[in-house]
Order: sequence, then C-alpha cells, then structure tokens
Amino acid sequence: SLSLSLSLLDSIIVLLLCLVSPFILPPALLWDSIINFCHQSL
Repeated sequence: SLSLSLSLLDSIIVLLLCLVSPFILPPALLWDSIINFCHQSL
C-alpha cells in the first residue's frame, strides 16, 4: 500500500503470509515470490 496509514497493516499481513506460507505450499514460482517478498519486507 502507498498510504502510510496502512503500513502497519501491511507489515502484519506480510508477517502472516510469511508464517502461513510454509503450510499453504504454493507452486514453486509463487513460493519464490513469497520468500523474496518476505526477505525484502522483513
């Protein structure tokens, strides 16, 4: 999100995605994207 007011919400969403992604087991390409997104965001 571009809005600063949503930065905390975005952080929470990213953290949740990083936590639940190993259990969802998405396709390899999406998996790599999630990992990269987590590393960039955290």
